[in-house]
Amino acid sequence: METPLHEACREGHADVVKLLMEDEPWVAYKVNLHNESVFFVACERGQFDVVKHLLNYPRLFMLEDHRLTTSLHVAMVTYLIHETCIDVNAVNRKVFTVLDVCNSSALHY
Repeated sequence: METPLHEACREGHADVVKLLMEDEPWVAYKVNLHNESVFFVACERGQFDVVKHLLNYPRLFMLEDHRLTTSLHVAMVTYLIHETCIDVNAVNRKVFTVLDVCNSSALHY
């Protein structure tokens, strides 16, 4: 099920997100049909104004989608791709990309 909050997050309507969450902030913890949180959807679409507002709800960060990917993973990748000049396909001497290294870091064990 897709909620109006998911749609507002996907489209970057920060004012609508704030309005929807004003009276019922628990709605932010609902996931859609793909098991994606509103934070995940906003991160995936690069909706940084919405993401900034949702940062007030830290439990959202660790909700996983059906691929066991958290919103933090998506936020990192989106930021690297859209907001920096980092070539995410560049490889080191072991032929690992930045994302390979992040996925195998000690934080995942």
